[in-house]
Amino acid sequence: MRVGVKAGGASVGLSDDHLGVLPEGGQHGQGLGKAAAQVLPDRFQRLLNFLQAGGEFLHVNIDGMIVLGVLKYYRIMIVSFPIDPRSIMTNQVGDIVRKFFEQFERNSNTFAGEPIARQFSNPFLSADPHGVTYAVSANELIESIVKRKAFFTSIGFQWLKIRVLETQNLDDQYSLAKTQATMQFKKSSGETVDVTSYSTYILYMKNTLPMIVFSTTHEDLMKIMKENGLIP
Repeated sequence: MRVGVKAGGASVGLSDDHLGVLPEGGQHGQGLGKAAAQVLPDRFQRLLNFLQAGGEFLHVNIDGMIVLGVLKYYRIMIVSFPIDPRSIMTNQVGDIVRKFFEQFERNSNTFAGEPIARQFSNPFLSADPHGVTYAVSANELIESIVKRKAFFTSIGFQWLKIRVLETQNLDDQYSLAKTQATMQFKKSSGETVDVTSYSTYILYMKNTLPMIVFSTTHEDLMKIMKENGLIP
């Protein structure tokens, strides 16, 4: 779909993936021209800031439509066109997954066994870097968190930070998330050591809150800790 409009001396060219704004008397290429069809509601504030700083572009999302307003000398032109609802769903799922792992990070920093267990299915499947898989029940997970707290505290655990690197919808029930986890430990000498690992999770998305049904960490954490002098 392509649209070309002139309003109040300003020219606007719009295709499925591009928006170009040409103010009255302006040169081609001025204005915003970058993947307008993929601009989603979570970017609204940035666009509003752009407008307030003197920009000429504003958008909101209404019932699956992108509404574009071009403002020039107080003249307003509105162009609307449908966007793929799957793009909105992907964006919303990504936000849900990021918030889920923010809570997972908070629970993990306090070794909160039962809240962590509620973020997993019962049982869930875990795989280590060597290809060994385990079906882990909620009780087994809680017991392992108690042991993890004692072990990590003994080697100077300080904090854990989880960053979601990528999310992907597998279907309308499951999503995949790739994360980076950084843990900081403080040795008795006062030296701090950061240990970074990468994990992949599959989450079931149909419940009120997501649940982890599969997880794997791609590094051998015990080996990394030994290499950093945290354990003998």
